[in-house]
Amino acid sequence: MGILPGWRLGLGGLRSQLMALTAGSMLAALALLGLRMAGEQTALARPALTAQAAATARSIALGAENPLLDNRLDVIEELMLHTAELPGVRGAWVVDPAGVPLMQVLRAQPGEPPQARYAKPGERLVAPAEAAPRIDDPPGAEALAAWHPIV
Repeated sequence: MGILPGWRLGLGGLRSQLMALTAGSMLAALALLGLRMAGEQTALARPALTAQAAATARSIALGAENPLLDNRLDVIEELMLHTAELPGVRGAWVVDPAGVPLMQVLRAQPGEPPQARYAKPGERLVAPAEAAPRIDDPPGAEALAAWHPIV
């Protein structure tokens, strides 16, 4: 009987045991390296996604200025439908300062075309208190929310 009862696995001699231990160590090291690389790639991609969300919100805001003044919600709807077709965009909203949605475009599932949705009476969104560009990026969230005022 050996020093440790667990060494009697039928692996053969010391050489086979060392090879098994080395292979197991390498697999564990590769798994840890993969986790670390995935975390680093996520950290590198986040600023690019944040910048893309801010640019998309700014684009909607700038494109909606004149149609809002002329009360042409059909032009805003078309702008938002085209914007919501961009990869990774789940939805877009234009809200007034009180948080009442003037126009909403949502994508039900990834890969499906975006659909215009109209607010129900009394429906409100929580708009930022300050009319300034802003990114909401809560930790662990799967989506970013980008706000940009229409002035």
